[in-house]
Amino acid sequence: MDALTYARLEPLPPRSTRMRLAWLHESLGDRYMPQPYEQLAAAYRALGHDSEARRVLRAKYRHHRSTLP
Repeated sequence: MDALTYARLEPLPPRSTRMRLAWLHESLGDRYMPQPYEQLAAAYRALGHDSEARRVLRAKYRHHRSTLP
């Protein structure tokens, strides 16, 4: 997961961000790795979906906080 990159994303179906975030969270488990979230946010920004990119970054921060003691 640490070297995950997105070459392209298909057009956004409803709830696609939620599904992608769920997949990331399940794949990472209790480990916090910011890179997969950053890659997904960058892919959304490249498509012009800034609100989805912000949503991904908020999920990244929530995941990070959940791993702190």
